[in-house]
Amino acid sequence: MITADRVEYDAEMKAWAIEAMAKVRPTVFFGPRMMAGRRFNDDQYVLAVLESMTKQIDFERYPLFKLQEALGEAANADYWYEREKQYGSEADDDLEGEIDE
Repeated sequence: MITADRVEYDAEMKAWAIEAMAKVRPTVFFGPRMMAGRRFNDDQYVLAVLESMTKQIDFERYPLFKLQEALGEAANADYWYEREKQYGSEADDDLEGEIDE
C-alpha cells in the first residue's frame, strides 16, 4: 500500500532496488489472495510500495525480506482490483439492492 508519508530512497538505492526486483520477482510465493498483475510487474509501483513500507536504512538491512513484502503487497492489490472488476465492490452491491427495491 502506498501511503502519504512515503519517503523516497536516494537514486542509487532506487536503481539497486529495481535491479534486485527482477531477480526476486520470480521467487515470490503467491498466497490465496495474490496474483501477478499490472501492479506486481510494475517496478515503479513496487518501489513506491517499498518506500511507503520501510525506511531506506531498514531496506538496506533486510533487502530480500522487504522486496518480497512489497511484491506481496502489490500482488495482493492486483487480486483485489481484479475481484472488484469481476464482482463489483460492496458499495456497488448495496446500491443495486436499493435500486431493485
